[in-house]
Amino acid sequence: MKGKIKAMIAITINQLVFKTLIMEQEYKKTLLKTAVASIISDGHIDEREIDALKEIEKKSPYFSEQDLSQELESLLNKANENCNLFINDTIEDIRRSKL
Repeated sequence: MKGKIKAMIAITINQLVFKTLIMEQEYKKTLLKTAVASIISDGHIDEREIDALKEIEKKSPYFSEQDLSQELESLLNKANENCNLFINDTIEDIRRSKL
C-alpha cells in the first residue's frame, strides 16, 4: 500500500514539474512577444532594437536555458508583416495567459 502511494505521489510530482516547465516556457515566449510588440509600437523596428533583443535572448540568465532565437526571428517577421495585428494579438495572448 505504501509503495503504491509513493508511486502515485512521484507521478503527481512529475506531472506538476512538467506542467510548470511548460508554463514557464510559454511565459518566456509571451515576454519575448511583448518585447517585440513594444519595439514595433511606433511602426518601425530599428536595427539597434533588434540587436538589443537578440543580446537579451542570448545572454540573459532568464532566457539562457532555452534557445529562443528562432522564436524571436519568427516574432520579428510577423511583427513586420502587420504591426497592428501583431500588437493586438499580443494583447490577447496576455489577456488569455495565466500569469
